[in-house]
Amino acid sequence: MPIILKRLFQIKNILILIALLLSAEILLRITSPKPYEIEYPHSWETNFQYDSYFGWVGKPNFIVDLKPLGFENIASDHRGFPIIPNIKNDKIKNEKRILFIGKCDTFGGPMIGVEKGFTNLLAQESADLLDFDVIGLAGYSFYQEYLLNQKYNAGGNSLVLVTFCPFFDFYSDTEYFMYRFGNRRVPRPRIDGDTITHDPVPYIKSYWEYKLPWSERFSFREKLFLNCYTLSKIMNRWIAANSFDVDLAKHIVKQFQRDVKKKGGKLALLIFNECPDVLDPHLTTITDDFVAWLAQNNVGVIDVRRKLVGCSLAQQGDPTHINFDGQKIIKNELLSYLRNNGLVGD
Repeated sequence: MPIILKRLFQIKNILILIALLLSAEILLRITSPKPYEIEYPHSWETNFQYDSYFGWVGKPNFIVDLKPLGFENIASDHRGFPIIPNIKNDKIKNEKRILFIGKCDTFGGPMIGVEKGFTNLLAQESADLLDFDVIGLAGYSFYQEYLLNQKYNAGGNSLVLVTFCPFFDFYSDTEYFMYRFGNRRVPRPRIDGDTITHDPVPYIKSYWEYKLPWSERFSFREKLFLNCYTLSKIMNRWIAANSFDVDLAKHIVKQFQRDVKKKGGKLALLIFNECPDVLDPHLTTITDDFVAWLAQNNVGVIDVRRKLVGCSLAQQGDPTHINFDGQKIIKNELLSYLRNNGLVGD
């Protein structure tokens, strides 16, 4: 009899656990966004094409037609990077040159377009003093920016200016886009002695062939996480927690700085928040310490996090990109940095 009661008690506990899990599953489905996010190229990212080294690259000599959506068109050059009008049309050749490496922010973002982006504004104001080049693509991580420098920086740049967004770029230790448990993959950096390496980025059908019928698009694992909120929630949080690595970001900075210096330039980071209007206290403290470390290691810093509060496009439905006022603030901060470092006169 005691054995039977013991087994019944065990079965009861198992049933209670199952009930709790089902309740959690139902609650998450009702109250939470999907933790497993299915990525696909947005309208302004239709120039993406798969690349096993970078994850994705831009199509060369391509125009993304955004006029029907009320946005400005984005045209790419022969390398697949967005064309900045005032750089393309600059006929003056100057001795000093600035290389920008970044994400979509380097060309203003899809809503305001390249004409109003800070790189275009700075090139317009400083065309008779400096030459510029801009390389980068929407969604790129700090490590992908490092890879761009390795491939495209042939030297001759007085300054290499790289965008850094703490919300994304402290999460480099992951194979998943923006650390989310999604289906767009990124190169995952691995430290190998004094170098950084990564394995080839896999081709994921559900991202690159997103027009396929639903039944043909997803792998079994993707279907599992799409249909199990509890499991995907746990995995999402686990990946986020284990992807955060400030020391890895510092290691990339050191390698970045070493390569830029070898090519005759100085490295500087333009630091901004993912949502300009929001200052997360915990992440702000961590980033402040990181900024202090950059200064101690002779890496230039243009920190616009606090100056951009109130400068998002949230009223237009886009809380992550920077409005025209914010673009002008960045331009002025960059101009001030260039003057203070002797790259342009007063």
